[in-house]
Amino acid sequence: MVMCGTCEVPLPPTGCFCPCGKVSYCTSDCQRKDWKAHKPSCPPYKVVRQEGRGRGLVATRKLGVGEVVLGEIPLMVIDSQDSEVATEVFRVEWGEVEEEQRRLVLQLFDPVRDSLKQEQEEEVVRAQRIFAANSMQVCEVGALYSPTEGALYHHISLLNHSCIPNAVWSWSKGEYRRKVVRTMRVVGKGEELLVNYLDMEAFNLGAREDRRAALLDKFGFICRCSECGLEGRELETNEERRREVVTNLAAVKAFMETFDEKSTVAALRLGTSTVQVVKELGLVLELPRILLNMYQVATAARYQNIIGSANPAVYRDAALSFCSKFGDSFLHFFHYVCSPELGATRTTATATTTSAAARALTTTS
Repeated sequence: MVMCGTCEVPLPPTGCFCPCGKVSYCTSDCQRKDWKAHKPSCPPYKVVRQEGRGRGLVATRKLGVGEVVLGEIPLMVIDSQDSEVATEVFRVEWGEVEEEQRRLVLQLFDPVRDSLKQEQEEEVVRAQRIFAANSMQVCEVGALYSPTEGALYHHISLLNHSCIPNAVWSWSKGEYRRKVVRTMRVVGKGEELLVNYLDMEAFNLGAREDRRAALLDKFGFICRCSECGLEGRELETNEERRREVVTNLAAVKAFMETFDEKSTVAALRLGTSTVQVVKELGLVLELPRILLNMYQVATAARYQNIIGSANPAVYRDAALSFCSKFGDSFLHFFHYVCSPELGATRTTATATTTSAAARALTTTS
């Protein structure tokens, strides 16, 4: 007999179940009374099969910006110099995976849908195919951890892609294999949690066909996210504004290479307007990068004693606000650019170099 999680009476037919499936209540009033105690153990998501995309994660309640959705350690990890792990290497690694982890790995997305083929082939062959389709880079910073490790996760590997995501994953400082997913904007109850599989500047600012080609080549699917699903004038405007951002960033870089007062003022003006365009496009992942670039430009302006130039701290603090919400991988690159011991007060001559570090901010899969 199912009992109420608050008053422990038998659950009536009108009772309600928590979306996590762990507890149930006789009334919504009992559910509200127990929420404070139950919330820490209640995952803010559930696994739902999405039409045409396999399983995905859906929010079970409204989530604020920067809220932790889940954190996981890998089901299995392989360190390989190549993107495709050699069969003999995978066989050895698979032999060391415990039975329960094997079962969970085999439940992940398999690009081959032929059930007869799956039944006839060796388990290790299917597992390797699943690993190739679902694994993600553990940590991209070679100075901190092996950048060649790939890992599979129980639920994180189920997250679907969007070119305009509402969530982001990050490694954890000191425990680099532990990956944490956080929200990038407010996510409504029932909304699917989506991440960007190829978080790089060229991809994020690229045209739809270029993004689709990159995803098809690396992951084997044609993206039909809300951004790629734009049509007509909406698509034309979106593509035009992306090209505008790319052109502006190249111009800012060229201005900074000139290294004189006039070019620095022009870089400040153009960069500031570009930040606004990126915000309007909803490309939140690009904001830390471009804000850190602008921090470098503003620092150069201060060094040149340009009257009326923006305070570098404005851009630095705005970048920090985003990086703090997005996780340790973002915070690492923030400190790489802005920490005094790493040369945050370097002159304009090095601004281009450090802005390249800012553009390297990434949580690629």
